[in-house]
Amino acid sequence: MDVTGQRETGEFISKTLLETINDVEERCGVKVVATVTDAAANCRKGRRLISEQRPDILGFDCTAHQLQLLVGDYLKASPPEFKEATKDATLLMSWFLTHSVPLAKLREVTQRLLGRPLALIQPVATRWNSMQASVNQLIEVQFQFLYCFLANHMIKHLWLP
Repeated sequence: MDVTGQRETGEFISKTLLETINDVEERCGVKVVATVTDAAANCRKGRRLISEQRPDILGFDCTAHQLQLLVGDYLKASPPEFKEATKDATLLMSWFLTHSVPLAKLREVTQRLLGRPLALIQPVATRWNSMQASVNQLIEVQFQFLYCFLANHMIKHLWLP
């Protein structure tokens, strides 16, 4: 269902969710018992309107989204050192992801030393746990990163004319 260009009012959300619920129940032969939406006022209204028509369906705020917003607020208030470290981690990951030769070397070195391939985890602003996963990965493969940086620097500055 394409809802591009539609105003996401409570009425629109209620109508769209009810259509989807009815379609799923009819096509799949199941009973929908709950919905999960954002906690915004329009979504809350949509859930309320659904419960008026279908009191058998529970409506919940998305707990993961609420947690994401909470952690985002916490990170905004974090010390400057933390913000600088996360900025540096993001720059480092971005550098490798945009330089194919050093990235290939990093993957090769990681495979050889850790016995498994490496898939870099790029931090995403809207996914708070991606920063944690990215920093953990940087700590785990810090020596491989250093090796690749030094090798790339030596190739560029010492061995090439």
